[in-house]
Amino acid sequence: MEPSHCASSLHAMLLSETQLFRSMFISAEPSWKHEREEEQKRRNKDCQRQSFVGWVSDDLLVYVFSFFDFHHGSLCNASLVSRRWHFLFNDEILWLRIYTRRFVMETVKDRAGKRARSASMEEGDQGEGNGSKTWRRKYAHRHCIERNWSSGLFVQKKILEEKGKIFDLLLDGSEAFVAHESGAIGRVDMSRLCDRGSMLGHLGPVLCLDTIDQFLLSGSRDHAVRLWDRESGQCRSVWVAHFGPIHGIAADDLTRRVVTASADTNLKVWDMCTGRCVQTFSGHRRGVHGVTVSGDIVISGSQDSTVRIWDIRSPNSVQVITNHKDWVLSVELCGDTLVTADKTVHLWDMRMLRLHRTLQSHRKLITRVRQDGDRAVSCSLDGTIKMSKWDNSYCASYSTGWQDMITSLDFDEVQLISGGVSGGLCVWNFDEDPLALQPFSISPDLRLAASA
Repeated sequence: MEPSHCASSLHAMLLSETQLFRSMFISAEPSWKHEREEEQKRRNKDCQRQSFVGWVSDDLLVYVFSFFDFHHGSLCNASLVSRRWHFLFNDEILWLRIYTRRFVMETVKDRAGKRARSASMEEGDQGEGNGSKTWRRKYAHRHCIERNWSSGLFVQKKILEEKGKIFDLLLDGSEAFVAHESGAIGRVDMSRLCDRGSMLGHLGPVLCLDTIDQFLLSGSRDHAVRLWDRESGQCRSVWVAHFGPIHGIAADDLTRRVVTASADTNLKVWDMCTGRCVQTFSGHRRGVHGVTVSGDIVISGSQDSTVRIWDIRSPNSVQVITNHKDWVLSVELCGDTLVTADKTVHLWDMRMLRLHRTLQSHRKLITRVRQDGDRAVSCSLDGTIKMSKWDNSYCASYSTGWQDMITSLDFDEVQLISGGVSGGLCVWNFDEDPLALQPFSISPDLRLAASA
């Protein structure tokens, strides 16, 4: 057989076999595709049945659910996804964890912690076990209070005092202590906004206040520190060591030390038990106003526009922050974050002593800055009060309605109080019924606060 004829025969045979294989493959393709689609559907259905709740840890669940918005019902609607989710969202332990993670900050030595134990934790201690929805109601309540803070929803009330200028304020639960120019320390019932009398003893204007245990500490222009019993209002002891007015005072509950800052440019450390001055820090070139203490660390702010960080264990070791452009009248320490203020609120990382962020600014000097958790509130001689989150997620401004230079403020979870040179007190209340402001519809067995 000729080679050309053999080649053509082989080519024809291969072509026929290729066509046969292709026809077999094409005929089998529909069934193969169908089986693959069915398998994919089964897998998708299995995935839909399996909630991520079943295979993630409780801590991760708490983290995820803490971002849900209670007010718009997302936490409530989430319980309708499946039986597993419904069971989970009826578990009081989950609500306790979500509440704790979002609202209960780690206990640190700061002025917010000194005001009292966290009001939320006090409510929890009193209400734990008073029904299966206790922590759910508390979460609803606190969520709406936080919403009111960020949205500027409040009830404002004013009280006009007749005791002269107000230099400092201290909010202590249902009572507020007010430092007056007259030398008296006023006591205000915050629930009824009425006067509860005065503590008398200072021979000059009272300039600063702080608390330790059941005692109130006050510093005055008469160069003296007085220790008062908060319940009875009686003066227990008088400490004298400064040669100028005392502009700042801070106490540490753990070490039971008291630190005072004076116009004589010095800071003094006092032993709470004996009332004796045990140490003096010198270094500021002008009067010292702001002071805070945590353990062995003392931080001060001065009219010389510097912030100094002192170590009680090493009196000669001092770190100086010189980044401020004006007087530093207020300093606050919250964990590893230092808050200072001239005309702007500054956040510092204490671990590296580096400026972390700047927050709200005022047109004039900031006279007081207070912080609680991740919120900083400041008041200024320009007559304004500003509040912002540490991450700058929102900033709000409040006005007293008076042409007033605001000298002091304090706040807790539900209210803010301020005072100024006019002698008037202004109170902002952010506590409202969680369902009254903007009600939403949820199933009866999941109504979080209606049965409160």
